[in-house]
Amino acid sequence: CWDMQKGIFDSQKTIFESTIVSVFSSSSGSGKTLYALNLGLSLNKETHKSVVILEIVTNEESHSLSHKLNIPDQAKSVYLSDPSFDLNKIKEFISKSAFAADLICLKYDPRDSAWVNRLIAGLSVLVNDYHYIVIDLPAHMDKHVFKALNQSDTIHILTSPEEHDLKRTASLVERLKRDFNFPDTKINTIINQYKLSKLSHQEQSQLLGRKIFATLPMIQLASVDRLVLENPDSEYARAVRRISREVGDSQVGLALGVGVAYGFC
Repeated sequence: CWDMQKGIFDSQKTIFESTIVSVFSSSSGSGKTLYALNLGLSLNKETHKSVVILEIVTNEESHSLSHKLNIPDQAKSVYLSDPSFDLNKIKEFISKSAFAADLICLKYDPRDSAWVNRLIAGLSVLVNDYHYIVIDLPAHMDKHVFKALNQSDTIHILTSPEEHDLKRTASLVERLKRDFNFPDTKINTIINQYKLSKLSHQEQSQLLGRKIFATLPMIQLASVDRLVLENPDSEYARAVRRISREVGDSQVGLALGVGVAYGFC
């Protein structure tokens, strides 16, 4: 979890234990934004703690989560490449939804090397008020995005089950470990089965060169976006629920019968 060694010192801190989860992929179209949305919603549902989702795109891309969260007006966007923007005001850009997960939309210019420093400054404000921060990062393989990844407590890397995507993800993981000193325990690979594959689970794991953290089942194209809330019995929602329980350290349940113990509790 986030600690003061990362540079967080604030007398107004109301949350004393905050976890940052970054969602990333080595290629676009991996379903990472839909996953980030459902992970954020599930974390709130399973832990009953505060959650904010950060959707980060380049200035040539568009945000999608404000629509998926039914936020009436298009969410205001923080432009991370504006050096004059006061990151202490980032909370003014929080969009509240009816689904118990807040949203902040952020944009940046890929030619700007300082945007990630402003993102880190914004995180230092948000960790004071949220138990969980889920960051949907753009699928761009550059050192600035990797620097943003390094601010996370855990990284969820999504990949398709196809052979070339698995090999690409394996190379990404090795680069994070070799060039940026990412600890292996910080990196979790998730296979999104939105594409059919003839490879077995064991073959997929061998191509990745590591254990598969989780597998997201295929969902119907006409399905709702907020699966964990509106279709909780779907295989996809169940998979995300298991992940959120592990992230939220709430995997153990207590089953009570009748009698004294039940009544006492």
